[in-house]
Amino acid sequence: MGGNLQQIVRSTIMPIPLQQRWDGFELYQAPGPGNQMYGPNYYIGPKADLYYYSFVDAMFAREYERLPPQYQEKLDVMITAFNPMDVYASQHIKRAVLSFPGVFSGLGEFTIHKELVSSKLAGETVEQTKAPSVPLPPDAGDGSKVSLYSESLEYLFKTIEEIGLVAILHNDMYRVEVNYQGELEHAYPDQDYVEGLKHVCGHAPKARVVWAHTGLGRFVKPTQDHITRVKKVLDACPSWSTDISWDLVQDYMLHPEPGMPSRQDWLNFFKEYQNRILWGSDVVIFTRNRFESTPPTSVTPGGLMSPEQYHADLSKMRDFLGELPVEVGNKIRYENYLGLFNRAKFSVRAWERENAGLNIWDIPTPVHP
Repeated sequence: MGGNLQQIVRSTIMPIPLQQRWDGFELYQAPGPGNQMYGPNYYIGPKADLYYYSFVDAMFAREYERLPPQYQEKLDVMITAFNPMDVYASQHIKRAVLSFPGVFSGLGEFTIHKELVSSKLAGETVEQTKAPSVPLPPDAGDGSKVSLYSESLEYLFKTIEEIGLVAILHNDMYRVEVNYQGELEHAYPDQDYVEGLKHVCGHAPKARVVWAHTGLGRFVKPTQDHITRVKKVLDACPSWSTDISWDLVQDYMLHPEPGMPSRQDWLNFFKEYQNRILWGSDVVIFTRNRFESTPPTSVTPGGLMSPEQYHADLSKMRDFLGELPVEVGNKIRYENYLGLFNRAKFSVRAWERENAGLNIWDIPTPVHP
């Protein structure tokens, strides 16, 4: 690890909070290296639901604390092990920060509306749990378990604002329906979440948020007016940025299909919003799983990624960003990131000092307005 970290200028560390439940009745197994059989390690393939594995924050915090200082200063560790639909999430954030002072810089990537993930979450739908007097939110129809209009997000983003954390939020641009085998059943590009995102940032306008992947994903592909919709969110949320991470999303920019924004459209967007765009890899430490054509045992787990494979992923956007003026490309590559996270580290450390005497067993419970 030491040699690899020496080549890294700065990076976020984002634990994966959602655990794919291994249901013993499903008999799901996937082949892996050495002809070994594995339980489910990915959300595509198994029928069983996903749940939040709350111990992961402590696991990563402990590993970070074991690193020498010269490596710690390169890493920004994020809090992820919370359910954003739970009002208690804001308490978890404060407990994590106070339990591991000097470790965390932000939270996320956490998800609200995300392709298959949202529908596989364990728990009830919004319609099942809401009080009779509460109207159904505009984004919570058709059995949704999440909503951008949840009161829990109001408390969560106010907590982000209070502590000075950076939040990385994944929310798709528009609604899609994907089955557990990873097959797109319906896409609704006319049903976007722009107004819902604007609603979220309105509760905590000073909260620093990175909207992941400009709202794109494996099944949520860019429409012709995608960039226009992204601009609407950024214009309404002046403390928000967006990132162009994830190799699947970068392919939409490098090799656009008919009906998608062109390469030049993206470059023009980068120039216009050059102070609010962050580049990143968004890769996990394992190579991509292989999806076969015979579900449900359709996922072959990837192996541990080598440094060479990781650096190949990092170089994917090099030539594309090289088409920008040097000062613009540098902002997107690393300067915007450094500005955002350096400020967060300073703010979070100050909040830790001011609240060091707070009893983590007695964090005040949010009160309904």
